[in-house]
Amino acid sequence: MVFTAEQLDQLREQEKETILPAFNSDVAWELGQIVRKNALKFPNSVLISITGANGLVLFQTTTRSGVTLDNQSWVERKRRVVTYFEKSSFLMGRSLEADNIGLDLFGKSDADYATHGGGFPIRVKGTDSLAGVVVVSGLKQEDDHAVAVESIKQYLATLA
Repeated sequence: MVFTAEQLDQLREQEKETILPAFNSDVAWELGQIVRKNALKFPNSVLISITGANGLVLFQTTTRSGVTLDNQSWVERKRRVVTYFEKSSFLMGRSLEADNIGLDLFGKSDADYATHGGGFPIRVKGTDSLAGVVVVSGLKQEDDHAVAVESIKQYLATLA
């Protein structure tokens, strides 16, 4: 299903609504706990990874046994999309689909980059660049994306 311009705008808006006041290893730990709690609502085995923009893993865990190296590959490929395009992997995939273009236009390969839901940018208020990436892998791509977004919103709510 190709997303409409309005649906793409909603995905862009999610990124504006999830800007953090700060990001460090303590925030990654707290956010990671929320992501795991939300992912546990699903029966699937899920791999969760939170990194700094430089790729340093600050938090990584699974929800239950059954996670495979394939999940790890998906995490890495989604993270590359977020890091390179500075957009969620779900937004990037739906945007490319709507424009009927592929990653090859950017010199990127599907073997190394995954434009499926689950990779989401971590941004900090007052900065222009990416601070980190949260990635969820193991659910349907819409659910991977939703878990990441809702978890960041829940984390922000704990700060209010």
